Amino acid sequence: MDNKHYIRVDENNLIIKSFSDAFEQPTESDIFIEEGGRHYNLDLLSEDIWKYKYDNGIRECTQVEVDLYKSTIPIPPPTMEYRLQAQAEAIMTLMEVIGSV
Repeated sequence: MDNKHYIRVDENNLIIKSFSDAFEQPTESDIFIEEGGRHYNLDLLSEDIWKYKYDNGIRECTQVEVDLYKSTIPIPPPTMEYRLQAQAEAIMTLMEVIGSV
């Protein structure tokens, strides 16, 4: 069975979380992206700035947007929960890759 992949955006449509329903159930405001494997995680941060935006699809923020965000929009750092979940998912993915060798 394929899992469903979702993203969560903030009020500026910056993608602040990506996940599959294998590990978390989506809220009403989460956006369905695709079906796939158990793990789904975008590398969301670059220099502590959210780097993807949802604009009728996932796209990388332009340098102009990043500069604007850095100068005008207070962007909270990722939570410890987010960092721990990302690490756990990376470890599980690595274990799956090693197990398939």
